[in-house]
Amino acid sequence: MKKSERLNDMIRYLNDRSFFNLKELMERYTISKSTALRDVRSLEELGMPIYTEYGRYGKYGILQNRLLSPILFTIDEIYALYFAMLTLEAYQSSPFHLSVKKLNENFEKCLSKDQWQHLHKMKKVLNFESYPHPNVSSFLDQILESILTGNECTVSYLKGEVEQVYSVQFFKISAKFGQWYVSGINLKTKRMIVFRGDKITSFDVENSPSSFLSEDLLQLSIHQQTKLGTDFEVEIKNKLRIYFTKKITHL
Repeated sequence: MKKSERLNDMIRYLNDRSFFNLKELMERYTISKSTALRDVRSLEELGMPIYTEYGRYGKYGILQNRLLSPILFTIDEIYALYFAMLTLEAYQSSPFHLSVKKLNENFEKCLSKDQWQHLHKMKKVLNFESYPHPNVSSFLDQILESILTGNECTVSYLKGEVEQVYSVQFFKISAKFGQWYVSGINLKTKRMIVFRGDKITSFDVENSPSSFLSEDLLQLSIHQQTKLGTDFEVEIKNKLRIYFTKKITHL
């Protein structure tokens, strides 16, 4: 493992730790004591707030009131992250509390001038198609939180021109064809139900304990989709059969 890769892994390994010692690093990365000492100094230079506790059982401590330590990415990883981030521009809303403009600005500050100029050149020649998401889904962040905490919810939903109220436990959020969709279990019928995110007009979290575990909900949804499946046959005319045969032959 190269030193840069080892340091990157160390940052992730130590980021949630309060203390560590050289022996741990030596065993984890199969390195000598002198190499471990040099790596600790390198981590300090990279900004990790490390301090030393002296004594018979001396160890290193990491300040708890720190920001997330910098993660070292390769230049190709930086470019991939940037273009993945650009896809968020197509969304009017997201499950995250963020401004895409501010996210871009913060990302730019992490790059050198040459890297940023290179990214701008790449942006002109690389084209990523994505469906625009013009409709605002106001409750995605709250729905995501309810999924993570396993809470039951009450939502008002605009079905056609009629507003209906549902008791739901959500388990999935997805983006398809320019729309946000949220899937859950209708707690009254015990069947899966899918809502379009922008059609949810109100959202409230219930205090009652959840009826299902998230894993159970996913299994139940798969079972119901399979059960509702319909067998069908397709007849291919001779003209189309010849067309598809030619296509397959040329593959």
